[in-house]
Amino acid sequence: MTLLASQETTFKHQAIKPAVLVFLLLLTLGLALFFPAGGHLLIDEGIYHMMVRSFALDGSLSVWNGFEEFPTPELSFPMLREHDGQLFSQYPHLSTILATPFYWLAGFQGLTILNALAFIAVVGLTFQLARTLFDDRNLALNAGLILTLSTYAWQYSQAAWPHTLAMLFVTRPAARDSSKD
Repeated sequence: MTLLASQETTFKHQAIKPAVLVFLLLLTLGLALFFPAGGHLLIDEGIYHMMVRSFALDGSLSVWNGFEEFPTPELSFPMLREHDGQLFSQYPHLSTILATPFYWLAGFQGLTILNALAFIAVVGLTFQLARTLFDDRNLALNAGLILTLSTYAWQYSQAAWPHTLAMLFVTRPAARDSSKD
C-alpha cells in the first residue's frame, strides 16, 4: 500500500465517526419533530404537561385540571400539592417557563422538541469539553458517541421530562470553565 493510499484510508476512517454522530443527532431531532409520542409515558410527563399547559394559557404556576371548581381527591395526584384551593406541582418550574414557547408552537410535542435540542447541545458541549481537556478530537468524538449510544441521555431527549435540560445546565458551565485554562 502506498503512502497516499494509506492516508486516504485514514481520512475515510476519521470521517466516519463525525458522520455517525451528526446522523444520530439529526435522527434525534427528526424523531422529536416528525414522530411525536402518542401520549404520556409516565404520570410525571402528565404532570409536566399540565404545568406547561397551565403556564402557557394563563401564566400561572398552579396546575389547572378542574380541582378549583370541584375539589375532590380524584383530581389530585401525589406529585401535586394543594394550597389555597389550587394545585401546585412538587417539581421545579424553570423547565415549565423554558418549555412554554415550544408548547405554544407544537403543544405537548414541543416538550420533546425542547429536550431533543437540549440533548444536541449537551452532546456538542461534551465534545467541546473532552476536546479541551484532552486535546484529542478522536476521544472527543468517542465521548459524544458514548453519551448518545450508551447512556439513558438519549431516551430522555425523546420524552417530556426536564432531565435533558438539567444535563445542559450542568454541562454548559463545565465546558465554559474548562476552556478558561
